[in-house]
Amino acid sequence: MIKQSFSLTKVTAFSLSQSKHTLFTFHYKFSKTNMHASFSARATPTVKHVPELSPEEMDRIREQTFQKYTSVSGLGERKGKGVAIVWFRNDLRVLDNEALFRAWVSSEAILPVYCVDPTLFGTTHYFGLPKTGALREQFIIECLTDLKRNLVKRGLDLLIQHGKPEEIIPSLAKAFKAHTVYAHKETCSEEVKVEKLVTRKLQEFVPPSSGGVGNEPRSLNATKLELLWGSTMYHIDDLPFGCESLPDVYTQFRKSVESKSRIRNCIRLPASLGPPPEVGDWGCVPQVTELGLQSEKVSKGMKFIGGESAALGRVHDYFWKKVRDLSLICDYCTANATGIFQILYPVSCLFISFSVGYQVVFCSFFYPSFSISLVQR
Repeated sequence: MIKQSFSLTKVTAFSLSQSKHTLFTFHYKFSKTNMHASFSARATPTVKHVPELSPEEMDRIREQTFQKYTSVSGLGERKGKGVAIVWFRNDLRVLDNEALFRAWVSSEAILPVYCVDPTLFGTTHYFGLPKTGALREQFIIECLTDLKRNLVKRGLDLLIQHGKPEEIIPSLAKAFKAHTVYAHKETCSEEVKVEKLVTRKLQEFVPPSSGGVGNEPRSLNATKLELLWGSTMYHIDDLPFGCESLPDVYTQFRKSVESKSRIRNCIRLPASLGPPPEVGDWGCVPQVTELGLQSEKVSKGMKFIGGESAALGRVHDYFWKKVRDLSLICDYCTANATGIFQILYPVSCLFISFSVGYQVVFCSFFYPSFSISLVQR
């Protein structure tokens, strides 16, 4: 017998990335009506595009958000010299990107780079399973297309190179005489190995501006790889404990950071990040077939659209369309609408970081508060 009353249900799903497993945990309430709707959906397969917005709507939301997080004044005069490289990895976004900001401050020209690494589209060491399927490849392609467009709007472009980062990045540093390569730090074994290889190769090249003479070690004059932390809600430097003391239970972690830490504000970027250095061929965003797979179409379920613009559109679509009718959630929040919509400020940047990085924002509706947190294992 199916009970009419609501019950709390937990659903988990896994997503495979290059060398890590991410656990998505969703809590939701369902009733007999919802169950019948689920059976009906199975009987008639449909495709739901996420977000449910037209390209024009996503463009409008993106422009409004970019304008909101653009610093008109207060950044001061740009006093950097030379060229800095921004190595895009899993952080395919412009907003709240510390690597872009640091590169802008420290240089006269920024060279954004993305390496189409063949190892990402190869097979696993054990069992020879494909690391990336056609649908995920399509998602990455959409992210790159959107990133390239957003960089162009900011006075830059995206250099797309096919090959291993440990070969491409040092070669570009030598060709453009870059003093620093900025990138976001990764934590999984394969990505960390690539970071070490890039650092080792960069130490072999000494930019002319650094001199490379005298009694200083060669490594001190070499192009530096500066890795920045930018993929979690709480910055690693703001945690009230060391990583070696990280709680095993999520509830303990949440209570600790909520009382002793604070989520950082989004980084504001200048209206223009240009100019870039002179590049003959910036390269094109690859197609799925160029990466060795056949394109697939989503025949049922949800089709997620990749890219920063889609992520911003998803935030707008969820909070402003799904939660604007307070009568539907009166049991889970106070009567004032400000409690809901004030969440848009911190989440508008955080959601980009997580969705583009193949993670997820975890929404929990517990009486009497409305809270948002991140679940990752």
